[in-house]
Amino acid sequence: MEAAQGSKGSLLLQTVVAMVLALVVYLIVATIAGMIIYFTQTLLTVVRPGIIEFFAVTIGSFVGMMAARRACDTVLRSYSGKAVFLMFALLTAAALATEIFLVPMQLNQINSLGQLASGMFAAFIYFWKNEAL
Repeated sequence: MEAAQGSKGSLLLQTVVAMVLALVVYLIVATIAGMIIYFTQTLLTVVRPGIIEFFAVTIGSFVGMMAARRACDTVLRSYSGKAVFLMFALLTAAALATEIFLVPMQLNQINSLGQLASGMFAAFIYFWKNEAL
């Protein structure tokens, strides 16, 4: 009985660590990847900057989520991927509400909505569906 409680406590602690680790890695990698993609595409193309920025934040968000999953799998033995996905879902819902209700409607708002959508899609793939990787 005590071993089962210890393993549940360990799972809970590792899940909390995974939530923090995944969020930090996601934010750092998505920002860096988005900047690299944006500057590379800006230098190499003559496409409108809004389109370049949209694809940069979308791809950067997906790469950031992939790196977050890889970091959690590397550092932690066992954690609940579904709990990490739910954390990202709650943060995305809060960000979406902020974008809709607090930020005045602007043309570049589609960039942040694309980033939120791709982040949720990637979180679903990496943390919800593939929990046992």
